[in-house]
Amino acid sequence: MSDIPQARNRLDDVIRYADLDEPTQHELKAIRGLLGRERASFRAPISSVKLTPSVKDKILELKRRSPSMTEQDIASAVNVDIGRVSETLSRGARWRYDGI
Repeated sequence: MSDIPQARNRLDDVIRYADLDEPTQHELKAIRGLLGRERASFRAPISSVKLTPSVKDKILELKRRSPSMTEQDIASAVNVDIGRVSETLSRGARWRYDGI
């Protein structure tokens, strides 16, 4: 398996400590630059609401009133990610008391 961060660190050590001529150092620095990653220029906007205590209450209430309602349906109804619904339902009302 590849380990890019380790490769960068080892290459930095070679550049820093090896007795290299200037063109070789320059070439290794150019190669080192290829091991980086550019930041994403576009990030999709957030499309769901923040999971607040009131949203958690709505999730629990929907499931209580309609036990056959799927997690996906609940997620769509309260506009949150299905993972947050699953997390809320698996923890139940306990989140109120233990700071979750």
